[in-house]
Amino acid sequence: MRTLFVAGALMAVGWCGAAETTCEMKESTEWVCVPAKPVEFLRAVKENTNFVLRFEVQTPTPDGSSGGGKADPFKQHAKKPGEWNLCEIRSLSERTRILVNGVVGMDADTNILAEQLKKSGNPNHDLKLRHVRMKEVLPDYAGEGCVPKAPEGFTVLFNGKDLTNWKGVTTLENFDNPLVRQAATPEKRAAMQKIADERMREHWHVRDNGVLFFDGLKGGYSIATAKDYGDFEMLVDWRLLSVKGDSGLYLRGSPQVQIWDAHNQWNIGSGGLYNNKKNPDKPSKIADRLPGDWNTFRIKMVGEKVWVWLNGELVVDNVTLENYWDRNLPIFPTEQIELQCHGAPLEFRNIFIRELPR
Repeated sequence: MRTLFVAGALMAVGWCGAAETTCEMKESTEWVCVPAKPVEFLRAVKENTNFVLRFEVQTPTPDGSSGGGKADPFKQHAKKPGEWNLCEIRSLSERTRILVNGVVGMDADTNILAEQLKKSGNPNHDLKLRHVRMKEVLPDYAGEGCVPKAPEGFTVLFNGKDLTNWKGVTTLENFDNPLVRQAATPEKRAAMQKIADERMREHWHVRDNGVLFFDGLKGGYSIATAKDYGDFEMLVDWRLLSVKGDSGLYLRGSPQVQIWDAHNQWNIGSGGLYNNKKNPDKPSKIADRLPGDWNTFRIKMVGEKVWVWLNGELVVDNVTLENYWDRNLPIFPTEQIELQCHGAPLEFRNIFIRELPR
């Protein structure tokens, strides 16, 4: 038997009643969490701000909560008592996110969260844990956004401050279809764009750290570049904020370079041209990091051909992107680029583009 000392991490959700917790690992890989003396809440979060703690927890309480009081995200998203719940605590820079069974139960400034938890209840029961894994997070995972500086030859698409260069997309009257938009009158396009922009502002937000955030709530939809592009090379960082999250990038108005949770749902990596029917639709390998960790796409499109690098690994090599909207037609020569929503919260940052001459 060996002992793991986790300072503060478990207290982040009020489960152990103390910021210092000793967990003993048994051969069954189940852990018993024993409350220790109360000390400063979230001490470890403040001292070591970049880490990910992932574990399964089973609560014995009749109401299905962990007993952590009002600041406890476990109450809304936990399974029945006696069932195992998948939990993650991600402390990245000054922000702490808590995921319970794939749902973001709390997303708060670490200092504010600490104050909330000081007022929480103090459970008097032990909890059973298993499959506990903790890792320090590398700087490029944890770095929150800021005012971006474009690499040489590229221009900034997202300025880290507001939604300049972007517009909304709406599915009303099939206006997410480029063929429908192109056939509409200028007056109709303007009216529909106004609706799309209003919806965009409800669900897409620029956070104080310069990150573009989609809330994943019902009614939200994709966001698009205000400008149409032909041949280009694009850089974009992205990260899923929930287990089994899903998203993608539309190139020239057509889906899509796939983004999803390759580790917990599909044994297929992100980056593939998911909507292809005749041409390859899957990436050559899984290069994804875990949900909550930052990933980087480099996407190149010339003519109808697409190349995709994910975290430095070439995963799509010279593959034709088919026209999803009419498979008898080639891909549009120019159209907007879209960041897709798919009912899951996610973030983007460091979005740059370089137009390529034809």
